[in-house]
Amino acid sequence: MATYFKCIWQIKSKFVTYTKSLGLGLGKTCKKKYYFLLRNPTSFPKTVYVSFSFFSWAVVNVSADYKKDLQDQENEWRKERIVSQYISLAEVAIKEGDMDKAVNLLGKALKVSENTCIIGITCVYDMLATIAFKKGNVSEASQLLEEAIAKLSESNNKEDKNMLVNFSLKLARLYESDGKFDLAELGFRNCVAIQKNKYLKGAHDDETTTLWINSLFWYGKFLAQSKRYQEAKQCFESAYVLIPHVKSIGNEQAMVTLYNLGEMSFATGDNEGALKHLLNAVIIGKSLKSPDLPIYYNKIGLVYLYRGIHNEAKRWCTNGLEASARHHNKSVKKESEDCLKEIERLRTSKTKKQPSSTS
Repeated sequence: MATYFKCIWQIKSKFVTYTKSLGLGLGKTCKKKYYFLLRNPTSFPKTVYVSFSFFSWAVVNVSADYKKDLQDQENEWRKERIVSQYISLAEVAIKEGDMDKAVNLLGKALKVSENTCIIGITCVYDMLATIAFKKGNVSEASQLLEEAIAKLSESNNKEDKNMLVNFSLKLARLYESDGKFDLAELGFRNCVAIQKNKYLKGAHDDETTTLWINSLFWYGKFLAQSKRYQEAKQCFESAYVLIPHVKSIGNEQAMVTLYNLGEMSFATGDNEGALKHLLNAVIIGKSLKSPDLPIYYNKIGLVYLYRGIHNEAKRWCTNGLEASARHHNKSVKKESEDCLKEIERLRTSKTKKQPSSTS
């Protein structure tokens, strides 16, 4: 009887050890060890086969089940490796400017992953959608992202998973560029609501928070394009408040958000707030040596112009003119010139209206 229990424990311990190894990170070494056990019964204690033959049926059946599971996982791993290779080759093709070759390689990757959702396949959809968008095929890009979202949903991912929200946000931006504004707003609002809900429930990790910031930012840009400036301002304010809580977000994102917040403040008549945000954006921009500084200078000059402070307006627009010349930015240079011409026109007009002095 003692030998009987000893044998059962030895069998159980062997299978428990290898069962724990059957996770996502199953490596080649683990697979080889497990197949060695299956193919070499002598690697099990001999007492198992000598002491009780009635247990061998259970061992064989359990072994067969695990062998099938391992074969399935090995097939999945092989598919993932092939997809990864196609992605790498497609990246090289994109760098070389051969988009058709890249699309062909990515199409093969999709075929390999047919009827399954494996690691890396979302990257394939993302790359294909990006290529389609750059070619001007917005509808095709949208369709690819819709397929990616459907595939992620089929893989038992909840709708509030970050990857799903990330794709939904990209899809909302594509809807906007394609003129499907109702669908776009629905997508933006959904992304913002999902990420806010997760954050309020305690998910403060960088990925979740960054995605909430991005959702707020792009929804703000959408609202600004729709001339809903007050709502856009609220989005940018919420995004800016969150930025310091994410280590992975750099100063450039803070600078861009401040600029947009300054624009919305100006559009809603808050000139003081506009100046505060734009001047803070300039401070960050100078530390980064940002090529966008001429744009910021012009915007500050414009705010001063509307406030009737022409000397400050001229100073900032002159800064914009000089900086745009250094960066060879013709469109921004023209904005600076137009601003300076308007200042001169207003000054001339004011001088003509002044009564002449009498002796």
